[in-house]
Amino acid sequence: MFARHCLSLGSLVTFFLLALASSPSKNIYSDADNWIPESFDPEHTTLLIATHPINEKQNSRMIKFLEDTYPFAFEVVSEEVIKANADKYSDVKKYRFGLLWRESATSSVGMDATGRPSTNRAWDMFGYFIDRSTGKTYSSTQKRNVYGQIGYKPVVNSIVKKFKK
Repeated sequence: MFARHCLSLGSLVTFFLLALASSPSKNIYSDADNWIPESFDPEHTTLLIATHPINEKQNSRMIKFLEDTYPFAFEVVSEEVIKANADKYSDVKKYRFGLLWRESATSSVGMDATGRPSTNRAWDMFGYFIDRSTGKTYSSTQKRNVYGQIGYKPVVNSIVKKFKK
């Protein structure tokens, strides 16, 4: 009986540790060198980051994560502002790069618990850079994204890991 309880407790602890280890708050993309522009230098530029594409609540969470995680200068603005190169952000030396979001939704049809057909929808968010001085856009990570609405976390973590000293 005691051994069964220890085994159950051990399993619980293992699952808890695995859940913590797979937290998107710490995950990165191993192919960061393939999608972060070579000329991007976060220490000498202010990164313009597009607002979260879902809603204001998610945008507030993203901004909080950026404030806690991203040690370089950034501003969260609309995608239109990033692409316009106008007004306050017209200095493309200071605001050379923008980080935009691409959403990807997939659906699959299956059966629910009662045996009726159901549709499962998955939503993923990929970040990609734009060089505002040339208009060139870069590809996003080629790694599988399973982070949904918090897809910004591994993107930001990857940038920080690459440049933080």
